[in-house]
Amino acid sequence: EYYQIERSLDGANWTLLHQTPPDATFHTDVTATGELTDYYYRIRAANTVGQSAWITASVTVPQPPPAPTNLAVTALSPHD
Repeated sequence: EYYQIERSLDGANWTLLHQTPPDATFHTDVTATGELTDYYYRIRAANTVGQSAWITASVTVPQPPPAPTNLAVTALSPHD
């Protein structure tokens, strides 16, 4: 018994991302790093009898916020 997790960049062409044990409650995709990129995921359960239907979801990796500007540092004492 296990779960199959697949990922796609277009929702049509899928690649196996991970196969988890049956007691898994989450999986973190550390390879989804493209800023403003849409990733599609689908997951299904499987065992020796067969496989369930796919469940599909999508996410967009957000763009990081801009770096701060106009910063100033003020010492509070001569030792800071």
